[in-house]
Amino acid sequence: NRKRIKDNLIIYEDIRSTSGPKPKLNNLEGATKDSAYCTKWFKEASDETLNQLSKNIENYFKNKVNCKQSELYWTTLTNFASVLSSTKCKYSGNSAKEINFAPLNLRATNKYGNRFAMAYIYNRYMFPKIEHFFVKNGIEVNKDLFAVSELIQFIFRGCIRNGKVLNCYIPSLRMRTLLYKWLNHEL
Repeated sequence: NRKRIKDNLIIYEDIRSTSGPKPKLNNLEGATKDSAYCTKWFKEASDETLNQLSKNIENYFKNKVNCKQSELYWTTLTNFASVLSSTKCKYSGNSAKEINFAPLNLRATNKYGNRFAMAYIYNRYMFPKIEHFFVKNGIEVNKDLFAVSELIQFIFRGCIRNGKVLNCYIPSLRMRTLLYKWLNHEL
């Protein structure tokens, strides 16, 4: 039921109050293209950019939704999780000790079912070799539907699966747009 899901998702958008500077959590410098937050973007991002992204994630959980470590879950490429980890977003590199980091491909777990805030710090594309395999065999690939299905899988690790409101931080404009399109039956 997409309407119920839509009603229970609070997707963060940068909105300027009547005065003051415009928020920049979703407007990281150099991260406005469709390719921002994909694997190549992470590999080419400067230390300064990744440090600012880490601060943005921390700011979201601390000031926008005001939650404890035990009330949130987040994901990104595992290779960059330690760079983005912070006092709120923990990454130990040991899945048995993880407090709130969840791998991108996490499936079939209730571990995060009580978490009301999440961050999806990635822009999902199909692996080129897999895409090539399908195309070569005459199978049409919908890259956008693939990406949003991966995002929805991750969202459903949280409390929304129990009919509760979930706060979402998705800095990738492409991923947010695909989610909105899916929620509105446009995809």
